Amino acid sequence: MARVLAASACGAVVALGLSKLLRGKAEAREVPAPIETQKIDGKAIAAQVRAEIKVSTAELKAAHNVTPGLAVILVGSRKDSQSYVRNKKKAAEEVGFHTVDIVLPETVSQEELLVELEKLNTDPEVHAILVQLPLPKHIDEALVLSKIRVDKDADGFSAENVGNLCMKGGFPPLAVPCTPAGCVELLQRSGVEVAGTNVVVLGRSNIVGMPVSQILQSMDATVTVCHSRTKDMVSYLKNADIVVAAVGKAEYVRGEWLKPGCVVIDVGINAVDDATKKLGYRLVGDVNFAEAQGVASLITPVPGGVGPMTIAMLLKNTLNLARHSISLPRIPLRRQVSRDGAPCQVPQGGGIELPKNQPLAVIMCCKDAESIWKAPEQAEAFRRKVQELTKADLPPALCLEIGSGPAVSLMALETKQVMCSATNVAEALAALSAPTSAPPQGSPTNGHVKLPQGDVAVIVGCNTDIWEAAVSATNLRQKIKELSGMTALPPLIMDRSQNDVSLVKMGKDVAHGEIICSAPDISAALAALG
Repeated sequence: MARVLAASACGAVVALGLSKLLRGKAEAREVPAPIETQKIDGKAIAAQVRAEIKVSTAELKAAHNVTPGLAVILVGSRKDSQSYVRNKKKAAEEVGFHTVDIVLPETVSQEELLVELEKLNTDPEVHAILVQLPLPKHIDEALVLSKIRVDKDADGFSAENVGNLCMKGGFPPLAVPCTPAGCVELLQRSGVEVAGTNVVVLGRSNIVGMPVSQILQSMDATVTVCHSRTKDMVSYLKNADIVVAAVGKAEYVRGEWLKPGCVVIDVGINAVDDATKKLGYRLVGDVNFAEAQGVASLITPVPGGVGPMTIAMLLKNTLNLARHSISLPRIPLRRQVSRDGAPCQVPQGGGIELPKNQPLAVIMCCKDAESIWKAPEQAEAFRRKVQELTKADLPPALCLEIGSGPAVSLMALETKQVMCSATNVAEALAALSAPTSAPPQGSPTNGHVKLPQGDVAVIVGCNTDIWEAAVSATNLRQKIKELSGMTALPPLIMDRSQNDVSLVKMGKDVAHGEIICSAPDISAALAALG
């Protein structure tokens, strides 16, 4: 018996060893699927950003008679600086900006330069100021830059803007450093999910490395900053899902250092000798582009990657500073997440296909109870555009909720399909195209519940499905419209903190609101109206 057990045990060991051997050979034969490396087209994405800015600029002019103004100060006659300024001026004019050029000689004194800068600080038509660097050696660059008003800081480099960029939960910066903002825009518009990834930023400069690491960390990435004193840098790169290279060393990062499938944002721009080129050199990045092929899943080329985005984001900063000058909210850099967890997408150039003869709703997410009272006015232009494009008799319903989701969404109520999610009304408007006119106002009449003059809102308690509650309130809102003679359905406010249904006369804020009627459910509220 012992011999049988021993033989059995021995046979099992042999069998197990053979199985491992065969499996090992099979695994050895398995070859990883090749990775098709795709370019991130910075030129095309920059063109998209500029097109959006052009639309937002036209809307800002039409609604508020404000034209974003960008002023550039150029000192000296450096050919590269002159070229940069020309490109910025051309891009600004293309999107409809007002531009101011201050060109000073190389010999200008620091005091004379500061006088010109102060003129721009006090010019109401200038919303953003850029001092082209480098400045002559006899001028203190840091001092000059510190004299730019923070609300006109086009580059986003002021101590206050940088501090707000780094603060969690504080005020957002009025402007974000252009190249880091361009890197983030490239990632987002290429469909790269940043949250939960390991990111390595190569370089710790104030212009790129430091700010881009802060932005990516705020997007829930785990960020490691590597620099000239980092030991075993390759080990960090091999674990990086996203690499942002900004060290200024030609083709420094080798393909074998990269994690297969990673995304590479190459900020570097370096000249290397090349006798085959007309100028005797060619431009390359900080990453060896050829070696990254078949390893990285996405990579920005040099040139044509990050470079075009820098000017585009300068324009966006200028637009945001112009909006700030009249107390309008900024258009944020970081995109929020839609209700299904996917990044919010705003189709460009009127790219939303709106369904006809279907009930639509505009959902606005308000940060607090106070902002709910301002939301209907803010959403009016967007609702009117939707009405015009769908050729509907009425604007879409307006649903308001308190939360942290997308600021504005357009939804088909029957299918619950979210057709557009945007971080603000300006982005949502940019996705549409046709202009509209304001709907005429009617005169309210009385039902069983006396409806007052002025705006009325419906507040629906919804502890379960917010979309179900929105649909169930349609009949009630339609009844109010019929009784009041209004041409649009009353605003709908969804409140998870209550269970009943209320009709409220809207005042200038929550404290001035007046409850007209409260009921335990929709049916009871309909009965009260008769």
